[in-house]
Amino acid sequence: MKNNLLQLAFGLVVLVLGGGLEEFLPKVLGVGFPVLLTATQFWALHAKSSLQAVLFALLAGAFEDALSSLPPMTSVSFFPMSALFVRQVGFPRAVTALTYSAYQLWLLIWTSVPGGEIFN
Repeated sequence: MKNNLLQLAFGLVVLVLGGGLEEFLPKVLGVGFPVLLTATQFWALHAKSSLQAVLFALLAGAFEDALSSLPPMTSVSFFPMSALFVRQVGFPRAVTALTYSAYQLWLLIWTSVPGGEIFN
C-alpha cells in the first residue's frame, strides 16, 4: 500500500513538472516536445496494471488539454489509447514516433471541424 501511494505521488509530481516543462520548452516550427505523452507512455510500460496506466493517461490528457487550451477531451481521448497500445507493443523509439504522429493527426481531426470541436 505504501509503495502504491509513493508511485501515485511520484506520478502526480511528474505530471505537474512535465506540464510546466512542456509549456516552457521552445517550440520548433510551432510544435513542442510531447513531455506528457512521453510520460504517459513510460508510465504505461512500467505500471503494474492496465488500470493504473489508463488512469495516469486520463490525468495526463486532462493536463495537456488544460495547459494547451485544446478543445475538451482531445488529449483525454487519445492518451489512454496510446497507453494501452504501448502496454501491448512495448516502448521502442519507433512506437513513440508513431504515436506522436498519430496524436498530431488526432489533433488535426479534432480542430479541423467547424467550431473547433467534434462534439458541440
